[in-house]
Amino acid sequence: MQKILFSLLLIFLSHNLIYAQNSQQVVFILDASGSMWGQVEGRAKITIAKEAIVNNISSWKEDVKIGLVAFGHNNIKRCVGSETIMPLSVMDESRMYDRLKEINPKTEGSIAHSLNRAAKAMQSDAKKATIVLISDGQTTCKIDPCKTAEVLADESLDFRIHVIGFDVAGDSKAKLECIARVSDGKYYAVKTAEGLNSALNDVVE
Repeated sequence: MQKILFSLLLIFLSHNLIYAQNSQQVVFILDASGSMWGQVEGRAKITIAKEAIVNNISSWKEDVKIGLVAFGHNNIKRCVGSETIMPLSVMDESRMYDRLKEINPKTEGSIAHSLNRAAKAMQSDAKKATIVLISDGQTTCKIDPCKTAEVLADESLDFRIHVIGFDVAGDSKAKLECIARVSDGKYYAVKTAEGLNSALNDVVE
């Protein structure tokens, strides 16, 4: 009897180890700086971004772990005020929707700080980890996010950063493109709600 129980325990542990090693982790970074109140097609960019995230994760596999980091929504910690809004957990659309509702753009925030926070949230047992950054790129915070992405890519984490530049203006595009390039991710330049949803669908695939 003891041998049978021991064998069952080994099977259980092996199954969960394989599950952990093959599970995928995705951390969204949402730009909640003041510029995200800007209008696209008569609607605030932040509203469009929130809806796109919720709409698209519904088609993801159930075993994907999802987390959410935001920046720019905290007046007190300007340029370092990123926050883990939702720690990595098995996908829960309702919970994600509730957490997104709480985010309201206020001031500037650091993309670099947010990348570091998202990377630290990744669990070491994942076979693949991905960061999806949605931003309009408008920030004057001085820490170079591209350099941060390059450092993270050189570390042991097996992950990439996909960047969706939403209604990006000026020289901000080059900075966002660099983040994706140095981490072997993709950069998407979008100007509409449809374009944002299309980019997220591509990330899913």
